[in-house]
Amino acid sequence: MKIRHKITLAVLAVALISTAISGIAFYFVLENALNERIQAQMRGISALKESELDDFFTGLAGEVEHVATIDVIAEHASKSASSVEISEEEQEVINNRVFAIQKGSPFRPILLLSSEGKVIASADPSFFGDDKSAEEYFINGKKGIFVQNFYMDSTIGGIAVSASFPVKDENGNLTGVAVGITGLSKVRALMSERAGLGETGETYLVSKESVLVSESRRNSEFYSKRIDSSAVRECVSGLSNFGLHSNYAGDEVISYHKWIPGHSVCLLAEMSREEAFMPLKQMKLVLVAIVSASVLGSLLFGFFLARELSKPIVRLKDAAKELGKGDYKKIEAVTEDEVGELTDAFNSMALSLEKSTKDLEEKVAKRTRELQLKNEELEKFNKVAVGRELRMVELKKRVKDLEEKGGA
Repeated sequence: MKIRHKITLAVLAVALISTAISGIAFYFVLENALNERIQAQMRGISALKESELDDFFTGLAGEVEHVATIDVIAEHASKSASSVEISEEEQEVINNRVFAIQKGSPFRPILLLSSEGKVIASADPSFFGDDKSAEEYFINGKKGIFVQNFYMDSTIGGIAVSASFPVKDENGNLTGVAVGITGLSKVRALMSERAGLGETGETYLVSKESVLVSESRRNSEFYSKRIDSSAVRECVSGLSNFGLHSNYAGDEVISYHKWIPGHSVCLLAEMSREEAFMPLKQMKLVLVAIVSASVLGSLLFGFFLARELSKPIVRLKDAAKELGKGDYKKIEAVTEDEVGELTDAFNSMALSLEKSTKDLEEKVAKRTRELQLKNEELEKFNKVAVGRELRMVELKKRVKDLEEKGGA
């Protein structure tokens, strides 16, 4: 693998690792921050709803106390307690008076009970004479202000909230109990306001019997019925908590629930998990885009960096090849780093090699000249020696010829 490719891969690997670590760390920090923000938001909304409920119940208590102290109510209760006979006209007058009071109050209906618990005045004459002595609002209303939360009331035929207050004569003797009963339209209005909970959020109330006492924004069929979820079970047991779970409708939600002991009711605030963590999902897409851009940028940066870093090394490689062919050309060092030092060392080596080669060539040339001179001398000697040999052969032939002539 070429060095430029190694440099490019190294830069890419460093960029990927650092971006991945930073992205993962940022993701978890964001997730934790988002959880904290959602939890704080739901706690704040729950506190606001609880405060509004407190104001609502306090208002009911104040209204029924006012009813119990109205003179005409107190006089009628005293007459009933004294067994004074009340004419139909008087009864109609008091009933009309109760009706007028009822119109300006949150109660539907208002009942005036005798000290024995029977209805002695009401805007609806059909209630007259009904025995309410077993009702909690009568039993506890005789002792002082009493608010009965979220129960099934036979008078209105549905889930109700009531407030009661003792009616006493001028001597402080109990003569009756004023009772105001109201449905949950006001409570439902309070709970249906979902500001801060997005499109899927809602707040709702569950009684200690796990009955949904405020309408669900998803499905009205759950109203006034028992519902079940891990959050509801925790809440009615008196615990408050925040977390992810499946709600009564089977939807995955993030919720905060709180038991309100003063009203014996569970308050739940929830939002769909998908909507709650939508910013996190969007951030995932942003992180993917950042990582992709980082990879592309690293590739480009690595490519140009590798090209610049490998240029002097490539020049050294090419120079080494030329050096092998006998070209001792000097390379200019363009950097002052280790590559520049290597270039200087290469130039020194090339210079030394060039000098050594020249010295060797001179020695070879000198030796060659010496050998040539010796060869020339030897050749001359050979010529002389051959001439002598030829003359000796000629002399020997003449001697032989002479000897043959003398013998003849």
